[in-house]
Amino acid sequence: MTHPLTYSIAAAICVLAACSRGPSTSGSRSASASTTGPAHASNGSQWIANGRTACDKYLTPDVVAKILTHPAGQTKVLSSQGCTYEAADNGATISITLNNGGPATFKAMMPYLTNPLPLSGVGDQAVRSVTGIDAEKGADRGCSIDAGGAPGSTKLTGEPLAQQLGDICNKLFALP
Repeated sequence: MTHPLTYSIAAAICVLAACSRGPSTSGSRSASASTTGPAHASNGSQWIANGRTACDKYLTPDVVAKILTHPAGQTKVLSSQGCTYEAADNGATISITLNNGGPATFKAMMPYLTNPLPLSGVGDQAVRSVTGIDAEKGADRGCSIDAGGAPGSTKLTGEPLAQQLGDICNKLFALP
């Protein structure tokens, strides 16, 4: 089960970044830039759509085995901008959410994090907190990854966990 704070933070990010789910990918391909806003918004929407598939692409069995004590499980799509990996037997999860916020959104989110500590080498700025990491890059890219569950469900904690999660954000920041 994903921690309720994760959803609250993700919702706050969406409100602050004015993000939306955008056009449905299950319908026809008639949606164009004219229906999704200016080119900048369209590019941001295209990038945050990487969150939908990030768990399948970046939470490989090797990565999950480094993070979780019992890594067997499966990925689930949460929204057009996020996904989660759920361990099969101990309630552990790793959730990835992308947003089209930037430095202002990142700064506005800080009061909602528990004991944020600077995290170097991830995006333009990043912090780690009790539940995971939050990072931003450029004017319109934000990445949040949470890992947790029952006590002892993660092998890594603190800085080592943050660096592992930060590597995933950096890979996502490199995508178009």
